[in-house]
Amino acid sequence: MYFTRRTAYSLRAVLLASTGSIIASIAAAQTPSCPPGPTIDQSRSLVVTDGALDKTKFSFANTMNAILTSLQIQTTAENRENFVKSLLTSMNDDDMVNPVSGLRMKVDVRALEAGLDPKNLLDPADPVGLVPIALFNRLDLAPQ
Repeated sequence: MYFTRRTAYSLRAVLLASTGSIIASIAAAQTPSCPPGPTIDQSRSLVVTDGALDKTKFSFANTMNAILTSLQIQTTAENRENFVKSLLTSMNDDDMVNPVSGLRMKVDVRALEAGLDPKNLLDPADPVGLVPIALFNRLDLAPQ
């Protein structure tokens, strides 16, 4: 019996086909299985976005009050508006200096945002008033 090129190609095709199915069988047998994922405790979930969110307790005005209180500044409507105004005014700057490193950084001027009225932003009934849409749980501060 002699060996022709056609016979060699036929044997090669059979060998490759059988090798491929063997490799596929081994791969399927060795596929790692993942353990079941952890059960999510909804009382410690990361984000609350439903009706359980108390929109008055977490209002923009209350958030500004908390910041002002931490700075030992009286929480009045005027102080809240002035604080928000200072934040908005900073959006007119085209560069800023990092207070820690002294590094000067270029920033984009945001004229539209700078032109917003702080009084309107602090009023949740105003069309542009800021209202909470989600509450993020600080899991890093949660008791173990």
